[in-house]
Amino acid sequence: MPCSARMRADRAAPAPANLLPCDGALYLYAETLSADAADRSFAALRDEIDWRQEVVRVMGRTLPAPRLTAWYGDVAYVYSSIRHLPAAMPPTVRALQAVVEELAGAAFNSV
Repeated sequence: MPCSARMRADRAAPAPANLLPCDGALYLYAETLSADAADRSFAALRDEIDWRQEVVRVMGRTLPAPRLTAWYGDVAYVYSSIRHLPAAMPPTVRALQAVVEELAGAAFNSV
């Protein structure tokens, strides 16, 4: 069974909760993946993604960014003078993208 089909089969019915009821809308779908599917997805993402620690300039000093990042999608993206080039999504990212697009009712071209 493909990864995305496995994830959908493991999902419980989502129960969204708006975490910003006064200042906007941010919905948490806490039960989207079962604990087992979430663990499998995390392990796959850890192994499949080309994680990078970017270098940033802060107050004239060059420092490693305090996080690992990755960029996948159809378009380039620039922030903090760091250019992320388009890259094909790994299988697990693409599968999770399908799940998120279904929940959001919208398509996304990058993550």
